[in-house]
Amino acid sequence: MWPDVRSWGFHCCAPPRTGGRAGPVRPQAGQEGRVPDLLLEIGTEELPPHDIAPALQQLAEGMRAALAALRIDAGVIRTYGAPRRLAVVCMGVASRQRPMVREVRGPAAQAAFDAEGRPTQAAIGFARAQGVPVERLQAREVEGKRYAVAVVEERPKHSAEVLPGALTGVVTRLSFSKMMRWGEGEARFARPIRWMVALLGRTVLRVEVAGVRAGRTTRGHRILGSGPRAVASAQAYPKVLKSSGVIVDQDERRRVIVQQTTALAKQVSGVPVLDSALLDELI
Repeated sequence: MWPDVRSWGFHCCAPPRTGGRAGPVRPQAGQEGRVPDLLLEIGTEELPPHDIAPALQQLAEGMRAALAALRIDAGVIRTYGAPRRLAVVCMGVASRQRPMVREVRGPAAQAAFDAEGRPTQAAIGFARAQGVPVERLQAREVEGKRYAVAVVEERPKHSAEVLPGALTGVVTRLSFSKMMRWGEGEARFARPIRWMVALLGRTVLRVEVAGVRAGRTTRGHRILGSGPRAVASAQAYPKVLKSSGVIVDQDERRRVIVQQTTALAKQVSGVPVLDSALLDELI
């Protein structure tokens, strides 16, 4: 049975372990060859409680918009929050972008082709600028006029190649009721950023914000934790934190607080008065 809630002060954490060390983080069965999940964790100094929920909503929306802009398919997006961390997990992220074909309008057809249909220097320059062979230019009517048109195919890139810049933007665009600067940089956030985790599957993404480079190392509870912990993948993230004293799932934290508060009240034949606003602050 977990210890009295009072013994761990309603922190956003798991109860202390009673003995032994947590085992190594192991790959889950069938993980190899599957569509990878994406994890982004922003580790900070203690955040104001009222800032966490709005920030998580922004984080989910920002991640969804970034993936769409990059033409990267993904499944369910889930956020996790606690006083010292904001995190988002995107499940089933495609390993490559979707290909895209776009049509680019160039010079007027009469300027791009001579009387015999041969490309002029204007057409040659336009084709070169678009990265297509000049013979692939087409004369098409657009809004009542004929133009040279290039059909450009953008080849898909690996998600691990294009995601780092997008994730950096997702973090830096987060806004809070009050922002602060720290150190010598110009970065602004609710509280100083101290660490980050950015993983696509088991691959560390090269994300950097405010001089902090993302890796695969997270931190547990300040008091109950056992120091820095390596995260193998997004799937392992909640378990790694729980073994280091943190329940990162807000719904689970709420259940634990309610259950243990109710159990304490029953010991004195009482009924707990659960203030919703206070409960929101505690989790």
